[in-house]
Amino acid sequence: MSLEEYTSLQRELDRHFNPEEGETWYFVEGEWLRTWHAYYRAQSEDAAMDTSSDGGKETNGCGLFPQAIPNEKLLKDVDDHYSVRRGLLEGVDYDLVPESVWTKLQQLYGGGPEIPRQAVRVPDGGKIIIELAPFRLQCVCQKEASFSVQRAETERVVVSKYTLIKELKKQIMKAFHISPSRRTRLWDALSDQPTFLADEDVSLEEARLIDQQNIILEVANDAGEWLRSEERATKPTENAVAVQRYNFSRGEPAGLVGLHNLGNTCFMNSALQCLSHTPELTSFFLTKQYRKEINPTNPIGTGGKLAKSYGELLKQLWEGSASSVTARDLKVVIGKLAPRFSGFGQQDAQELLGYLLDGLHEDLNRVLEKPYVEDPDEDEELTIPETEAAENSWERHRARNQSIIVDLFQGQLRSKVTCPVTGKSSITFDPFMYLSLPIPDTLDRRVTLLDCLEKYTEDEELGKNDLWRSPFCKKLVQAKKKFDLWKLPRYLIIHLKRFQFDRWHRNKIETYVEAPKVGLDLSDYAMGPQEVKPVYDLYGVSNHSGWLSGGHYTAMVKHADDGQWYYFNDSSVSRGRESDVVSAANYLLFYKRRDG
Repeated sequence: MSLEEYTSLQRELDRHFNPEEGETWYFVEGEWLRTWHAYYRAQSEDAAMDTSSDGGKETNGCGLFPQAIPNEKLLKDVDDHYSVRRGLLEGVDYDLVPESVWTKLQQLYGGGPEIPRQAVRVPDGGKIIIELAPFRLQCVCQKEASFSVQRAETERVVVSKYTLIKELKKQIMKAFHISPSRRTRLWDALSDQPTFLADEDVSLEEARLIDQQNIILEVANDAGEWLRSEERATKPTENAVAVQRYNFSRGEPAGLVGLHNLGNTCFMNSALQCLSHTPELTSFFLTKQYRKEINPTNPIGTGGKLAKSYGELLKQLWEGSASSVTARDLKVVIGKLAPRFSGFGQQDAQELLGYLLDGLHEDLNRVLEKPYVEDPDEDEELTIPETEAAENSWERHRARNQSIIVDLFQGQLRSKVTCPVTGKSSITFDPFMYLSLPIPDTLDRRVTLLDCLEKYTEDEELGKNDLWRSPFCKKLVQAKKKFDLWKLPRYLIIHLKRFQFDRWHRNKIETYVEAPKVGLDLSDYAMGPQEVKPVYDLYGVSNHSGWLSGGHYTAMVKHADDGQWYYFNDSSVSRGRESDVVSAANYLLFYKRRDG
């Protein structure tokens, strides 16, 4: 390959940011592609290239270029080019190239296998993306009344999750060589009791189908009669469709309702869906108990406006019949509380959640007149036991702050600052609403949640610009500071600090954090006495995918009633797979303590 050909391919690669609908793009193993780029950049610098006669083994001062593209590294099953391994990161483990580039690379270097993906248009917003995880559906055809899914011939159909049910039906009919004139209908056969897919004008995602599930194509007999018995055999009305898809006809629990994206408000939708599935808080609102605890005179609250708008949203999410609703009114109130959220640009889900919880606390604060609370005597605090000092600090906090938010979400941290001159430590206790954990950098880009917690609780030397006046030596010193968990809350929200900012750089950490879905035991980290053993189970995650400057937020939530994980992507809701819950996209983790 000449430098001119390389430059031409590089221009094609630059088109990655503007894929066109219907195009096919291909995975290329990341290390191989970086080596390829490095080789030709070196060639450009040397202004020389020597291509061997065997068709691709090129050498110069950079050495032999690898001939085969090792895409098998990206697959769980080399015989199935849709079985891409979990946890792969774009730009690190792989890159995507247009078909023209892939064809040229494979001609020159061989290797593979091909891992193609389609560029599709997303319904909400209409942007075009390269769909990395299309649905692989196991389809069977029923032509007789006596029928078994397990014994039927299967055809695999690969389609976009944005494909309409009616288009899926056409593809399945084609796969089984069924005439377009025949009367057919589709059934969701995920469970032992298949469900009729009555609305053919919704997407697979909206119909809440999942990857690799069974689909039955029912073909009417020669008289045009259906083989399967179903009361809802005819297409229901529009309102009935919404209820059928999202609530009662499948026997699924309430609360599975999407939130419309109001421009770039996926960050808000993701956080709201996780908070909505916090059982005790939602019950507090749906039973209207919150109305009795609204604090109308709190000068740093909203006079109950925030609590009322959040309560109304929960009512729509849990007691309405629509498949998706809008959080516009709640957003307006939050925007008045925090003007940075008043527009429709992309924001941070963790910051939105913090403002929402703080605002709900102030609106629902049972302390109508906050008393003046004196700070403790510093010398006296140094002489009493830690347990007593922590309890005194918590009582001072509770004297001014009592709400359902404090009851459910607030815990207590111990902060220890050590004087390097005397070796003595000053200890204070402070409330927290969530834990913001750093992510340690590792070569294999994989850590555990406890690794993050270890990093959070390790000693940190304060910088030279953050000198501390020691009460022991009475000097400004470069002290060591350490945080420890003291009192853990019933619901623990963990924020993984994936975004890094300094004066010159902005970066997103894509490290996979292995977070336990069940049995997160924090006994070894809880330094103070606990009400119950601090063992937690995961029930919600807010995910961020894409780059720092934009990206997209979604949520995965475990419903308290049926124990099933569900995937929330703005206005659409679908059943999720437990294997997809923990990923490199996790940003906020919602844990519930096992209180027995």
